[in-house]
Amino acid sequence: MEKILKIAKINLLALVGLPLLLIATACKLVSKALEKIGIIVGMLLLTGALSLFFSFLKNPKEGFQMILSILAFVIVLGLLVAIVYLILTYAAAIVVLIWTAIISFFETIYRTTYTWFLQIFASCEADYQFISLNGRKVANAFACIFFTILRGVNQAIITVISFALPAAYFISAAAVITALWSLNSRMQKVFGLNLLQYLGKLDLLSAISGVVMFIALLGIVVVFVMSLGIEWHEWAQELKMNSSELSNHIKDLLKNDYKFEKGTETDGDTGNAYMAILEEHMEHLNSLGDLVESVLSKKDNPLLRSAWGTYFRNLQDIVEECSKYRKGIPVDQFRKLIPQIQLLEKQRSEVKELADKLQKINDDPVSSSVFFSGCTTVEKLDKRYKALCKTYHPDAEGGDKETFQKMKDEYDEIRKHLES
Repeated sequence: MEKILKIAKINLLALVGLPLLLIATACKLVSKALEKIGIIVGMLLLTGALSLFFSFLKNPKEGFQMILSILAFVIVLGLLVAIVYLILTYAAAIVVLIWTAIISFFETIYRTTYTWFLQIFASCEADYQFISLNGRKVANAFACIFFTILRGVNQAIITVISFALPAAYFISAAAVITALWSLNSRMQKVFGLNLLQYLGKLDLLSAISGVVMFIALLGIVVVFVMSLGIEWHEWAQELKMNSSELSNHIKDLLKNDYKFEKGTETDGDTGNAYMAILEEHMEHLNSLGDLVESVLSKKDNPLLRSAWGTYFRNLQDIVEECSKYRKGIPVDQFRKLIPQIQLLEKQRSEVKELADKLQKINDDPVSSSVFFSGCTTVEKLDKRYKALCKTYHPDAEGGDKETFQKMKDEYDEIRKHLES
């Protein structure tokens, strides 16, 4: 009867866990995509500028008139430039703030739903181990079909994002080849010429502008795909990074030399305050890394890996930006990094809070027990032990020596923990 109830519980929780996993994954992918919108907007503006430039070259008279009109407009409104600039500055800051808030919103949903998913998954895994003690793996997999699907989807997501970078290379190459093939087919269908022959019929300026615009538009697609591929690849690395890799990454980061440009430090300056915060993060990086490694070495947790990886990558980006200036980073450049440094505090708190919580769970043998989950007192533990002995003792019908020994080892460990 207990086994049937656990199977029902596993399937029910798996039905709840699957949408949580899909929502978490979707939110993470959306937040990664939103981070790249700036690149796309920049490339679109560049493409527009190129289009105007070639339009001017093709028809200088109209282009020159347009330039004169623009200059006249700028001169007439010259007195308002300072006000417009000020408004645009604040507007840009507001847009960045809103955009950051939107990304943070999706990241928050990701962390929340993924945390719930992991808790559900851990509960299902513990019960699944219990019902699988008789060794009937195939039968148990079918009995817990929804949990089997959940495990498969989770593994499939990790596998897919693990291959995101080579997939991005493949998709980019396929996009270029497909675009060229489609354009060539279009030229043959409409004009009876292949692409090179068609370009040969055009004047030099038209041919150059056509090629450049084609490359620019195709470049937008390639850059977007490659940037997402890199982001998702890094996300996968965060989820799979082992303890030795964490240690090596920390050592490499601590080798960086970062400081202000000589003669730019000013007492009481905002830059100095945030440089001190950055130094404090670096000083405590090893201790935080040790805590993360300690927790993950006992029991893997993808959410902690992801949170730690996000924090570490943000810190790494800031330090590397500061370190690339041989004579020290200029204060003006450093001030641009302040929003990222402010974010570090929140990210580190999330990592430490999650790591501390998981460490407490790992240190409590009751919460991770297969046989004695929920036995928080010696009385409950002894009662459960006596009942399990009747089932798993080698002398009992259907008993198993190996399973009995595992159960007894857990009993001894938990009893020692409860009596301490």
